[in-house]
Amino acid sequence: MTDDRLRELERRFQETGAAEDEAAWLRARVRAGEHLTWAECVSLLAVDPATAGRHLAARWDTHPPRRVLSFGDLSVVEALAPTSATHPAIVLHLSGPFDGLEETERLLGYFERFLDEQLACPVVVDMSEVTYYSDLGPSCLARLAEALDAEGWRLAIAAPSPPVSEVLGLLEVAFHASVSAALADVARPDRGADEHG
Repeated sequence: MTDDRLRELERRFQETGAAEDEAAWLRARVRAGEHLTWAECVSLLAVDPATAGRHLAARWDTHPPRRVLSFGDLSVVEALAPTSATHPAIVLHLSGPFDGLEETERLLGYFERFLDEQLACPVVVDMSEVTYYSDLGPSCLARLAEALDAEGWRLAIAAPSPPVSEVLGLLEVAFHASVSAALADVARPDRGADEHG
């Protein structure tokens, strides 16, 4: 892929703004070995999940596309992750206390925007660095899980810290010991997760 061809495809997309022209430009950049940004990966995911998945698999260990957000003391890092299925997944890495009403309401607002703005796909919530988990947390994640389920996608909880696993155990909520196990679960065609898998 020549630089002239890449510039031509970029120019066409900028002139038309059409999704198919953006996809052609992004596919060409992937073939040329360029790294796409978070927003560009999400755009490619919407029209060509197979190419997006191959791109993510090639750079997951070194340059995964990600975005960092803050909700008071709770932070969220969004990352696009390859799975064994055609479609990638989004990993949400939560860090800090997941307990305050204000933080939870802001996180719920984020989840609503997340579902509106992102292409729906499987979601893994990495809770390995959550330091406190109140009864507000499970209801917040349950709402996201219900919204994803309505679109035919899964939510899996991964690597909960001791405070989180204690709450999840009391509520009999399934979770996975690692992010990789959760990614394998959300990629499966059948429904349901293996508890503590």
